[in-house]
Amino acid sequence: MWYIDRTTSCETFLVPDIIVWDPMSSFPHRVIFCPSCDEEGVKEDLHPIRWIDGSKTCEQPRLLYSLCKDVLLVSRVYLCKKKHQILSYDSGILSQVKGDFPPPSVLFHRAGVTRELFQFVISHIRAGMTISDVQTLWHQSLFDEYELRKFCFVKERQDDPGDFPSFTPKGRKVGEKVITACYIREYLVNEHLYGKRMCHMTASLLSADHTFKVSANIGFWCKGKWIQVYDILFIVMNEIRVFVPWKLCEGTAFHEVKGPLQHLKGRLNGLGCCQWRSKVNTIFESLAVKLDPFHAIQRFTSKIPKKGIKGNPIQRLRSQIVTHFKLVIRDPIDRGKKKNYANSFERDYQNKYS
Repeated sequence: MWYIDRTTSCETFLVPDIIVWDPMSSFPHRVIFCPSCDEEGVKEDLHPIRWIDGSKTCEQPRLLYSLCKDVLLVSRVYLCKKKHQILSYDSGILSQVKGDFPPPSVLFHRAGVTRELFQFVISHIRAGMTISDVQTLWHQSLFDEYELRKFCFVKERQDDPGDFPSFTPKGRKVGEKVITACYIREYLVNEHLYGKRMCHMTASLLSADHTFKVSANIGFWCKGKWIQVYDILFIVMNEIRVFVPWKLCEGTAFHEVKGPLQHLKGRLNGLGCCQWRSKVNTIFESLAVKLDPFHAIQRFTSKIPKKGIKGNPIQRLRSQIVTHFKLVIRDPIDRGKKKNYANSFERDYQNKYS
């Protein structure tokens, strides 16, 4: 049983919220089966035996991050005839009841968040905010709640305010990991929807390329060393800059991306790539293969020397040459560095080769 001291001590005003999660009591007419037995192909009912409520040192409630304050998740232990002890927030149990009621928490390997904080993070990321900005908003919500509780404490004890604990923010690394975990979980839940939507994408012009920046951030830490899993990310965009397929690869060999390109066959009218012209045409036999503007400009600018004999006029004017050459692809009515039609090149390119 939980007991909260009703005196006006500062600890009273900092008591965390408590979530009691016992789906078997919430859905008494639903039969919940043991996930461990289910893996063995056997159906065994579960029944509750005890609470994880902190009554024992080794059985403490799980701490969750919330939007305004920390929350304790008090769960129950279920038992089957084969003596399997299953926590009430086990993924095998959550999958059986999520259709009736969404669980109040989202749990990761180590951390966990309330449903409220999870929706807060996902909503702001969908709005285009960065992880750093979302973390700042979350930090402010925690601070606002702390100030409210401190105000109530001081108001209650006007005669002797005493010392109220100072605000302790979540570490930056903690915030980044929690928000990133929420974003990844949301993607994994809806991954099949993204795949279906991508399969229905059509294109009349494609631009294919390899990028190294994304793959550099995909990996894991091992003994203090970052282990990168993939070398590059292969992406293909249509004429409105929407990804059609993409694939993480371990190299730039053509066989790595042959599969995604074969799936695209029959949906396209053109392709923007030059280096693999002969190989790409083995899949898209009658399609025109052209070098995209980015790499065309890059081929030119790479020939302008960055270093050379001191006083070399080409070396001295390199920055101006590169800046002006980047403005080659523009609309006739463009003036200066501003482009009136951002997609003018794609429009002209499509009309010419469609």
